[in-house]
Amino acid sequence: MSEKTALERFQGTLADWAASTFTPQTILGKIEIPADEYEVMDTVFRRFTELTDCVERLDLCLQFIKAPLPRRKGLKADDYLMYHITFYIQEIYILNERFDAYAKSVLRLRKKRVGLDGVDQKKLESLLKRIREALAPIVGTRGSHVHSRAFRDEEMRELSSVAFLAVHKSEDPVWMELTRQLYPLIRSSWVKRLSANREAIAQLLNEYCEIMHAIVVGGSPSLLPNNSSKPTPLRGAA
Repeated sequence: MSEKTALERFQGTLADWAASTFTPQTILGKIEIPADEYEVMDTVFRRFTELTDCVERLDLCLQFIKAPLPRRKGLKADDYLMYHITFYIQEIYILNERFDAYAKSVLRLRKKRVGLDGVDQKKLESLLKRIREALAPIVGTRGSHVHSRAFRDEEMRELSSVAFLAVHKSEDPVWMELTRQLYPLIRSSWVKRLSANREAIAQLLNEYCEIMHAIVVGGSPSLLPNNSSKPTPLRGAA
């Protein structure tokens, strides 16, 4: 059995705490949560799930990109591919923001609740800087394609041209045949680029979770309260 990653350990810690502290009714807002516990749940638990949601959407984008092109009349191959690449780039931009925002919000809460003794803020800031630098090329791509024209490399422009003709000159099969030849090659190139990016994110995320785990559960008392919002059973209940 392989050893758990820092991400898995931190997710497990938060899941164990949330499951032992809250009920489905409190999570869904049907039972009021004490303000101090709500603050911890929102800052430490919910905001982390928002961060990992971004990562899961990156994986979903990669799955769509790796999959064969759907056969649908009027679907341009370059549009299908660019849609998922653009979504991936957008999620990288959001992830970059959430890495920074989550760390800062947890630090503020820890300072407020239990103090920052034992917290290596320089190590955290150094990692956040490395994350920003690692994601900067893709974040920059997002900014350029949002404010000007869609980001396309030379290969994608070639695919765009033949895909346009495959749709609008469908009576000539040469364009569809050329599209079918180009699409797997260009898709493979993008899968290689984005997979390398995803692997880099996985490594950074594990380093990040190792530090955040220490900030959240380290020290005495821990940032996670031991009290529970689960209703106390009535006396005499079975």
